[in-house]
Amino acid sequence: MRVAGATPAGGASRRLWPVAAAGLVACHVVWAATGFGGPTLTHAALRASLAMGAMATTLACRAAARRTVGGARRGWTLFALTSACWVVSQAMTAVRELTAGPLALPAPPDVASTMAIVLPVLALLAFLQGAVSSKARVRTLLDALLIAASVLFVSWALVLEGLYRTAPDGHARALGLAYPLGDVVLASLVLVAGGRARPDSRLPWRLLGWGLGLFAAAHTSFAYLQLAGIDTAPWAQSASWLAGCLLVGLAAVMSGPSSSPLTGEARIAGRLGVCLPYVPIMLAVSVAVGRRLDRGAPAFLAVNGGVILALLLARQLTAQLENLQLTQELEAKVRRRTQELRRQARHFGSIAQNASEVLTVVDGSGVIRYQSASVERVLGHFPDDLVGRRLHDLLAPEDAEATLARVRSTAPPPAAPTVVTSRLRRADGSLCQAEITVSNLLADDAVRGFVLTSRDVGERWALEEQLRRQAMQDPLTGLGNRALFRDRLDHAMARARRRPELLAVLMVDLDGFKQVNDSLGHDAGDRLLVEVAHRLVDCVREGDTVARMGGDEFAVLLERADLEGPAVVAQRIVYRLRAPIEIDGRSIVTEGSVGVAVGSPSMLSAEELLRNADLAMYVAKSRGKGTFEVFEKEMHVAALERVELEAELRDALRRQELSLHYQPVVELPGGRISGAEALARWQHAERGMIPPAEFVPLAEESGLVIELGRWVLGEACRQARRFQLAYPTEPPFTMAVNVAARQLTSPWLVDEVRKALIESHLPASSLVLEITEGALMKDAASIIPTLETLKALGVRLAIDDFGTGWSSLSRLRSFPVDKLKIDRSFVSEITSSADDAPIVAAIVAMAHSLQLTTVAEGVETAEQLACLHQHGCEEVQGFLLSRPLPADALLALLGDPGGLLEPATSTGGELGRDGRELTGLVAETTLAADGGDRVRPVLRELRRVTGASFVSLTEVHWEELTRQVRFLVEHVGERTPVPALSAGQAGGS
Repeated sequence: MRVAGATPAGGASRRLWPVAAAGLVACHVVWAATGFGGPTLTHAALRASLAMGAMATTLACRAAARRTVGGARRGWTLFALTSACWVVSQAMTAVRELTAGPLALPAPPDVASTMAIVLPVLALLAFLQGAVSSKARVRTLLDALLIAASVLFVSWALVLEGLYRTAPDGHARALGLAYPLGDVVLASLVLVAGGRARPDSRLPWRLLGWGLGLFAAAHTSFAYLQLAGIDTAPWAQSASWLAGCLLVGLAAVMSGPSSSPLTGEARIAGRLGVCLPYVPIMLAVSVAVGRRLDRGAPAFLAVNGGVILALLLARQLTAQLENLQLTQELEAKVRRRTQELRRQARHFGSIAQNASEVLTVVDGSGVIRYQSASVERVLGHFPDDLVGRRLHDLLAPEDAEATLARVRSTAPPPAAPTVVTSRLRRADGSLCQAEITVSNLLADDAVRGFVLTSRDVGERWALEEQLRRQAMQDPLTGLGNRALFRDRLDHAMARARRRPELLAVLMVDLDGFKQVNDSLGHDAGDRLLVEVAHRLVDCVREGDTVARMGGDEFAVLLERADLEGPAVVAQRIVYRLRAPIEIDGRSIVTEGSVGVAVGSPSMLSAEELLRNADLAMYVAKSRGKGTFEVFEKEMHVAALERVELEAELRDALRRQELSLHYQPVVELPGGRISGAEALARWQHAERGMIPPAEFVPLAEESGLVIELGRWVLGEACRQARRFQLAYPTEPPFTMAVNVAARQLTSPWLVDEVRKALIESHLPASSLVLEITEGALMKDAASIIPTLETLKALGVRLAIDDFGTGWSSLSRLRSFPVDKLKIDRSFVSEITSSADDAPIVAAIVAMAHSLQLTTVAEGVETAEQLACLHQHGCEEVQGFLLSRPLPADALLALLGDPGGLLEPATSTGGELGRDGRELTGLVAETTLAADGGDRVRPVLRELRRVTGASFVSLTEVHWEELTRQVRFLVEHVGERTPVPALSAGQAGGS
């Protein structure tokens, strides 16, 4: 075993050790054989080589001990102590020989040598400690002692007895025999214990056995030569001893991560382990019988035989005890295993009986041989009633044949089980949707049948079916959704490829649906959508597909269409949607814009067909809504141009190619230029001047209006401050900036306004933010907090294009605004419709009642100006007064505002054409005061312009003139009393 984190002996050590060991042994033999340097030097060199070998072995064993744990670590540690004893013995012998000459046995170094015999025995037993029981270790030791005693018996009888008797008396001859006997014990232990080694760790044990064998050879030859009194060739003994020592070290080096000497499980040894101790015993018995017949048995052999007999009896007793222990352990294991199997049987039986699955075993002929008790809970059948019946009786008649065929075709393991979906009969006759897993165990003697595991999946199937419906169906209207429509379209395209035909897609978008949601609530909007869905279904054929694509958008797929048919269906849908819908007692009229695209798979793809219908629908909405349009190629070209224009607008914002023009706002009746409205202009490098009506809506749709509005706000504030510093007036010059709907919902609008005011040093009261009435009505609840925050900054707010939206007087009161801007559509028709002047008058009156200032935009004629002044409009702007001007041109106009009603800072400016016509009208009236024919046409024109019931002439003095008339008279050059104009409604004077 390895110690965690330890590393095995490196590859370099494994390669260098054999080379170094062989080199050391070779040097030892050569030096001993040649006697280089004389006997003294040779003897010292041999002792040194022996000490070096023992030291290297000590280090190798110590390293092996660090790599292992448990008994292996203790074993290698004891081998390290053994080699250390060899080092001590060789060192003491060398020192003693150098100082006192040759040693006589026994000597002090023999103590270390004796320990080197005992320690390896303990080491081998330590190796066995982690692998076998204590009795097995004792038996192994007894085997080794039996082998050693038997070998001693044979050696004594054949060789050693004569030498021992002729050798001198003393302890030397007894000590000389002790070393080989100890080596025999070690070799026996290695043989017995090495037989238990793993196959991948036998090499270290073989090296260890070879090393101890060389030790035994060295010690045996030493004992023989010592007893025989022969003192020749000592280098052979020392070389054998050195080689054995180095082999022990090499065994330690070669012990790797998995080189634990013994297996981890105590097993009875094999045949070799059983028979090995008896081989030398039988040999000893044969020698003893021959010796008995020849010369009789001496005392030593009798004692040795007695020892062998005692060891043999002890071994047999130990073996019996070990067998008894093994038997008891085996019986305990059998009992535990039996209990475990019974517990598992109860466990699996309980699971099988209480599981939601039904377990059925069917033989090869389809007869049920086993049925779990869970069938009563799942299907209502009693298990005993089903055993012996055919599986066919348990299956639904429609599914029986197909299911049985799938069961019979199931392959045996290792093939995967077959999963079958079928219906099973319940006891009450109803059917249960089940998923059956079939395993073919016909070849299994314990089963001999098909094992069917049935699971009730009825709820899962219902849920899956519901999810499939939800994935393909709109839950509100019951129509298909976008996914279903696309699936139907793809299938229709595939059929049209096989059988050429035309397909038509109609995209329907409701007009004004959001207003219904906002005014009547979402419940009313949902009921409206349901009714629209019903009407759409009524407008198409039975095989056509109607789907709700999302929100208030629907789609219709017409298969096998012609060129005219889709337009007829579209017209039918438009007319059908115009019919009133009764919701909560209210009659709601809604309209729809329809886009039609016709094509075939050879002409375009499904995606292109949808795109074309969508484009046509948006064109229909842009052309007045409540109508339909058939797709034309020019629509796609326009859409591409729109995409290109968006990209160019993005680049223009990045390169700052846009500029601002400013249209003056003039006070009535004084004529002072009170402010200006900032209007964005785009001078395209290739297309020239692009009207705001083209790029501003594009910016709103694409989201670029946020960036555009931020730039307009900062630039307008900077220029407004420039105008104020150049021409200071009281009240100060104001700047009106349009704010888009997306800006109102932006969380950064207030911070952007504050930043623009701070950087430009413009007073907050000089900034007017204009918001369209439609933008206010879209999401009033979320916009009002933003408006109140802007109002708290001191910024003035105006409602732009007033009169074109859905606002009411009650809702108007909730907005913190300061101005109303009358839409140009009302101003432009003042002279052509007698009903428009009262509308303007009503807007002005409502604004005054709410203490709001009114501004009229789009003033282009003197008649419009006069009418607006008559009804009390405070400010006007339009081409009559000035077109939008660049910043420098507006600065020049502020210095000399010729063409406007009155200079802002000077009185010498010359009037424009419209101003001259208006004053000329008064002058002409003055000259015709006698009531001649020249007066009547002028009076009629003034009546038409002002909208009064009648116009009369009254003579007044200069002091009695109003400021307006006095202004006109000053420009005519009159200072004498003149007739003044008086206009009134019916009944006035």
